[in-house]
Amino acid sequence: MNTTQPDHIKQINRVIDYINSNLNRQIAINELSSLVDLSTYHFHRIFTASMGEPVGKYILRRRLERAANILLSNPVAIKDVAYDWGFSSVSSFCRSFKRHFGVSAEEYRRKNSYQDSKKCQFKSSNEQHTSLYSRYFCRDKTIKVKGMNMNCTFEIKQMSERAIIYCRHQGALDQMQEAFANLMKWAFPRGLVSQPDMRLLSVYHGDPRVTPVDKLTADAAMFVLEEMKSEGIIGSYKLSAGLYAVGRFLKYPCRSFRRLGRQCLNCWKRMVVNVVADITMRSTRTTMTNIRKRSLL
Repeated sequence: MNTTQPDHIKQINRVIDYINSNLNRQIAINELSSLVDLSTYHFHRIFTASMGEPVGKYILRRRLERAANILLSNPVAIKDVAYDWGFSSVSSFCRSFKRHFGVSAEEYRRKNSYQDSKKCQFKSSNEQHTSLYSRYFCRDKTIKVKGMNMNCTFEIKQMSERAIIYCRHQGALDQMQEAFANLMKWAFPRGLVSQPDMRLLSVYHGDPRVTPVDKLTADAAMFVLEEMKSEGIIGSYKLSAGLYAVGRFLKYPCRSFRRLGRQCLNCWKRMVVNVVADITMRSTRTTMTNIRKRSLL
């Protein structure tokens, strides 16, 4: 996210959270501006300055990227993809898709989809998901971070709805250390880090296969008991129930929040071969064809 005043970051984060939850339908601009008590003019100006593109273009891009995710990972018909993501017609979707990606949706699927890898395996709580997800995880049961061997386990797991707090990151997904550090700095004096069941997670809103690196967004996050009031760069929302990529490892002591954030990223990068996230195929997000993938640390 571009340099923005703290109050504006809070407003933009709230808008982005709302857009993420409603991408499968048409979203009016005045609907978003009223959400944060701004005039349409000022909302346009602040959003464009913060995100580097107008809100209408942002929403269209996100919907097209979600559609591209589905084309790469599921044999669903193109017409169903178009209607599932709020396009008024198949022709409108196809025109927008070709304008954005430079090729037709059918050609994009044919050129970019790939077969499941047989080299990677992991434990899944539901075996029907094994073939689709196996390519994302390495087989190693031990990972090495800073010369220390750490036992790890990872699986695809059905999880219930949970509240989280987060610090949003924009850019390369392996550069989230500062976001994790800022999250921990905010959470520590409030007693959230010392909770017995404290867990960190990364919530990815973009797929590096289809989204330019500078447009990728992700949330460095922590589970909390209930939604909390947003404050500056720290936001909060409920993570919907669904299937999630879950990794568990034993962290070793560190002396700074920035180093802790780096540890989390190093561990996860060694567990994940290729992070592909935020694939929401239908609005309910509860089955194989409508999940949102996340990584839990």
